[in-house]
Amino acid sequence: MMVKCKYDKQYLQEKLEEMKKKLGETHEKEEREELLLLISLIIGIIEKYGDRIGHSDYHINDSEFCIFHDPEACKTNPDLVREKFLKWLEEKEKEDSEDIVAIGFHLPEIDLSSREFKKNMIFCLTTFDKADFIEAKFGVADFSRTTFDKADFSGTKFGETIFENTVFMSRAVFDHATVGFLYFKDLVQLNIFNPLKSHSYISLRNIHFKDEKSKIVIDGCYVDYF
Repeated sequence: MMVKCKYDKQYLQEKLEEMKKKLGETHEKEEREELLLLISLIIGIIEKYGDRIGHSDYHINDSEFCIFHDPEACKTNPDLVREKFLKWLEEKEKEDSEDIVAIGFHLPEIDLSSREFKKNMIFCLTTFDKADFIEAKFGVADFSRTTFDKADFSGTKFGETIFENTVFMSRAVFDHATVGFLYFKDLVQLNIFNPLKSHSYISLRNIHFKDEKSKIVIDGCYVDYF
């Protein structure tokens, strides 16, 4: 019997109610602003994608979450999670749908360099350890509230790509990327001083614009290094 993953529309709605309750109990200005941003974002995600959240049919140790949504699986079985995700991605690319909805996944270090994403990629609320998208090609992509430890988009070709309230824990590199429309809004970028990590930054060196209508929008962002 297939075990149903707990991470679904109802799960997100429950998390949303928890955030609303916390908002009512919080009086600190910055925390309230952050909660308001996140609440608004999750409402939009539920409305757009709530009934289409992707899952794996594989669970570890009877977990209530599938291997993609289980945060422990990413830590204890990274090779298996990576293998299952890449296979799932290939299967979704063959299906008759416009979007691949990878919402709320926990993914280990993964290399998706030079990959052409022919469908709309929805990575909202997903957590990546280290993600390499070097010279990848996106049409439409949504990385809203995605969390990256490290991210390398060097030489990536972006169609319409959104990074809203995205969390960059350390380095995020977009050098030599080709841009159609790249939207950074309300980024969360953390400068972590750690002897094992260099300081965090976002790099946009030598960007190429696809045509005269191409643009990068940076809206409401506070970062340590841009």
